[in-house]
Amino acid sequence: MKSSNYGDLTDLGISIWRKRSKERNSFPEQAIYLIDTNSIIIFGKKDKNISYQDKEYFLKTLAKSIRKEEAMRLKDLEKLPALKNIFLLDVDLPDSLKDFEDLNLYSLKSMSEICNSKDSKKSFLTSINEIVK
Repeated sequence: MKSSNYGDLTDLGISIWRKRSKERNSFPEQAIYLIDTNSIIIFGKKDKNISYQDKEYFLKTLAKSIRKEEAMRLKDLEKLPALKNIFLLDVDLPDSLKDFEDLNLYSLKSMSEICNSKDSKKSFLTSINEIVK
């Protein structure tokens, strides 16, 4: 039976560097979307029960208002470009994103609260538009 070099070193009590696991670089539980080349939006727990279609409609509206292409759901850190802006919709910053430097964090209301009134929608879209310009 042939054992691996890594296994032999581990048996001897020697720890060696290993590539980050895919688990640490992924966030399947979080709804994280790229809304611009350097901006993402993260939905919080209050929005967990909102349907996929409603979130897609919300994001399409957002993309149109900031004159960008459609938002794209991110499943892992490998697909993240140079990140500048993070919009947190009633959620804390995930640990997996704390490694990025020079981030602008914006804590906002949940999608549910934003969509409650016409004024809150306008306010939200205006603030995002000013930041993403």
